[in-house]
Amino acid sequence: MSESTAGLKDLATRLHGITVRVSEDTARVEDLLRNETDSDQIVHYVEDWKRLREASETIATDAATVDSKLHLEEVAQHLRSSVVQMESIAVEQSSADGEIAVKVDLCGQLIDLRLEPGILSRRTAAEIAGEITRLVTTAGQEATKQAEDVFRGASRIPEFEPVATKAIGGLSAPGSARQSR
Repeated sequence: MSESTAGLKDLATRLHGITVRVSEDTARVEDLLRNETDSDQIVHYVEDWKRLREASETIATDAATVDSKLHLEEVAQHLRSSVVQMESIAVEQSSADGEIAVKVDLCGQLIDLRLEPGILSRRTAAEIAGEITRLVTTAGQEATKQAEDVFRGASRIPEFEPVATKAIGGLSAPGSARQSR
């Protein structure tokens, strides 16, 4: 887990604590409003209630921002991992008799060639060249297939998980459908 991800998760936890306190204070003010008869005190409680609702909406917006940042970090890590997988693709192919072996990279470029000692006494240069070409082509096709598999995996972006929003009890940002009144 990156330092910024840990920081965002810590922020989500702190938002939860603040939300609990704001919810408790809101409930307390609402109870006081129900039982109050003095008009000056009612005005005071209504102002308190408005400030608490604004705080609640701000926290919900902050939680949504934290969730978005956490998701972006998760997606970035997913894509970085896919790039590392792509960069590490290397395919080896050997001839049936094991006398020739090739290794190619992601692009199908030859990065290693192994010829058994004395192969020139058993095969012609043209046969060796033809077998190397065949092996490099086959290995390159396999490298392409592996790259396609990694790319397919990279395109499966992790699902959005509203960590901070869940931590604060599912509050929604101002103007959203879940906002309570």
